[in-house]
Amino acid sequence: MRKRGPKAVAEEILRTYHHLRIVRALAQAGDASTKYSLQKSTGINPRQIARIINVLKKHGLVVEVGYSPKRYRLNRDNIHLQRLLGLLEGLGYL
Repeated sequence: MRKRGPKAVAEEILRTYHHLRIVRALAQAGDASTKYSLQKSTGINPRQIARIINVLKKHGLVVEVGYSPKRYRLNRDNIHLQRLLGLLEGLGYL
């Protein structure tokens, strides 16, 4: 298996603008969100949301909250997420 460096991780996390939309929606939600609420706020189809959430979870930016239905929230303890949110705020995206 090939070792993945920081560039590969960054490219996976920020692969498309849909990834940024999910991060923004979760940042603005203030509380945990369902896939349905993410679909309504972003316009992204449920399959894409599921794939993106899995990528963000894999890298520790998002955590799953054990409710039924499942909910997701940003892992604000993650230093990479903190830096990303700072950048997005500085750009006026958040």
